[in-house]
Amino acid sequence: FRQWVMSFPKAVRLRLALDDKLASRVLGVFLRTVFAWQRRKARRVGHRQAGVGAVTFIQRFSTALRLNVHFHCLVPDGVFLATGAASDGRRQFLGLPAPTDDEVESINRTVARRVLTLFRRLDEDAQPHDETLAITYAEALQPSMPWAAVEPPMRKGRRCSNLQGFSLHANVRFRGRDRDRLERLCRYGL
Repeated sequence: FRQWVMSFPKAVRLRLALDDKLASRVLGVFLRTVFAWQRRKARRVGHRQAGVGAVTFIQRFSTALRLNVHFHCLVPDGVFLATGAASDGRRQFLGLPAPTDDEVESINRTVARRVLTLFRRLDEDAQPHDETLAITYAEALQPSMPWAAVEPPMRKGRRCSNLQGFSLHANVRFRGRDRDRLERLCRYGL
């Protein structure tokens, strides 16, 4: 499994916090982008019908309890291939190579472009919303604790990308048989 963590600029976080359906749509944009990358990798080794999947935890706050809608997605580090008759539903797992730094950057760039395009389309049809609620959420974005006054700089590491506040981290990986680590990661996500 690989954990993909997708975070957003503050203005995007606010909109996701105000609208659960929009958060689901943005999650769909993100997962479709990761899944398309996995399918392309599978096609390069000769597999055209590859199944994909993920489990996602949508977290709404940072460790400093500031509003920070972001996604923790557990994605198998490979795809599922049909085996035997199509009707029996059996699948075989095909492991794929880890994403390169450039691939993570490309995925992040694609997600950022698609999310911003989605927001521009939605803004064209925007309805006024409750200003009090918007102000409350905006205040939640402001640091209120002394140790949270300054956001730490984004570290650039392996399989990490930060593009104008769109942040993608995909360097945490573990074997599916490591049930203790899987449980710890799921507990953290929940």
